[in-house]
Amino acid sequence: MAAPRFRLAGGRTFTLGEALLVTAASAVVPGIAHRRAGRRRTGAALLAGYAAVLLLAAVLPTGLPHALSPPDRPAATTAVSVAMAVAWATLILSSYLAVRPPPMRPAGRAAAGTMVAVLCALAAAPPLLLARHAHPYSVVVSDALARHPPGRPPAVPDPCPI
Repeated sequence: MAAPRFRLAGGRTFTLGEALLVTAASAVVPGIAHRRAGRRRTGAALLAGYAAVLLLAAVLPTGLPHALSPPDRPAATTAVSVAMAVAWATLILSSYLAVRPPPMRPAGRAAAGTMVAVLCALAAAPPLLLARHAHPYSVVVSDALARHPPGRPPAVPDPCPI
């Protein structure tokens, strides 16, 4: 028996496997699923937003060290990381909803839901891990810099005293 196919607004048809594959591709290149579903403007807006975030991520670190005082950096890193995790999971869910198949049998629905949930968890894990470790790493770096301020080398005992 052939896999069930469904027709989208743009006239394209996809199987469940193709819909999940396009959803997974959308986690890497946002907007692909929306464009494949015939929502060209939404897909282009998502891709443009992704390009803007990449550009901002490339430019922002040059001005960031002076924009935030050291105590505020872990909080800002945590907030941005959590927002990024939520946005990425929302993007994946939205991508699947754009190309989802019509009502399926319960087993197919459970499999599709599980795959989308796994994709969301995989996409959200790195930013959430960064958010979890931002403060402890900041404390370690602050302690190291407090002991050895920049410009002054740490006192290292001479290994060969004469």
